Amino acid sequence: MSVDKESHIPLYEQLALDIRAQIDSGKYPAGSKLPSQRELSDEYGVSMVTVRQAISQLESDGILITKQGKGTFVAGDKVCQALGGLRSLSEVLIASGYQPSVSVDSFTMRPAPEYVSRDLQLEPGAMVLEVRRRHLVNEEPLAYAVIYLPESIAATLTREDLQRHPIYTIYEQTLGIRLGTATQRIRAVAATSSIAEALGIPEGTPTLSAQWVTRDSRGVPVEWINIFYRADMYEFVIEVHRNGIGHPPTLTPTSSKLGKREG
Repeated sequence: MSVDKESHIPLYEQLALDIRAQIDSGKYPAGSKLPSQRELSDEYGVSMVTVRQAISQLESDGILITKQGKGTFVAGDKVCQALGGLRSLSEVLIASGYQPSVSVDSFTMRPAPEYVSRDLQLEPGAMVLEVRRRHLVNEEPLAYAVIYLPESIAATLTREDLQRHPIYTIYEQTLGIRLGTATQRIRAVAATSSIAEALGIPEGTPTLSAQWVTRDSRGVPVEWINIFYRADMYEFVIEVHRNGIGHPPTLTPTSSKLGKREG
């Protein structure tokens, strides 16, 4: 294995391509550990900086993951969630054939942050239950959830309830809440120190952040939640349709100059 130092292609890109080819060939199967950066540097005759750039590129592509204090590993298959239905993460994982587990790291009654009381339509400073919990697959952290529930809903809940059962099952079967709709916002967020520690990833690693407010069938907010997913283990998919296939959309001018040439 070697790289062409006379090529116009940057060395780190050549190295990344070669490592990826070896992964595709089966030399490094999913979940396997790559040689250390020093070993790769010696093997390819390139600098440590070049190796780090190659690994960083492959991490950004979702091919590799680095575990603090353990090394660099080939990423496994991602959990794929189709958007469009209102399901909890545990329900998604179970439906996908996984046997997830949950670790409740925090279970605390506290005054609601301003943005939470606003979104849940509560009085400023109203008491809410704050729950922080990790979702794991095969003992590997997959997602970290921060949840706020109104005191009226949370009063009878226990830490064990949230550890053992999918949260929407609790709402519907234990609390008798008929769930209705949710508006979800998904964006890329760099892992803070607390999120990185919970997920076992380096601080600053990109995560998928999904935040939404769940409402019951009457439209009353019952839950504020923000889940941070490991981007190397999770992805969202949505099927979209173009309205009126074969008919170009009608443009509505927003100014008198739209569609006109000046001069």
